[in-house]
Amino acid sequence: MSVAFSELNVKAVVPTAASRSRGRASQMSIEDVALMTSLPGFVVMVPSDEISARALVFETRNISARLYSDRPSKAPVVHKAGTDFKIG
Repeated sequence: MSVAFSELNVKAVVPTAASRSRGRASQMSIEDVALMTSLPGFVVMVPSDEISARALVFETRNISARLYSDRPSKAPVVHKAGTDFKIG
């Protein structure tokens, strides 16, 4: 919570193990996203596959904000390589 009010440039990327249970979807990831969206000033990203996750990681270099991102685990590929992603 203190990170939300500090206005620091913090990037939190949650590893798959913390947000999923043995590779299967869990309610914990929904609760994590709900909590992070309630904090002031946080940008929350939930990429759909590894391609969008990689692209969004590169996009985070261009913003100065508190950021929370979940990582997809063994998700089917939805986007083509080279697809352009923007935050916001």
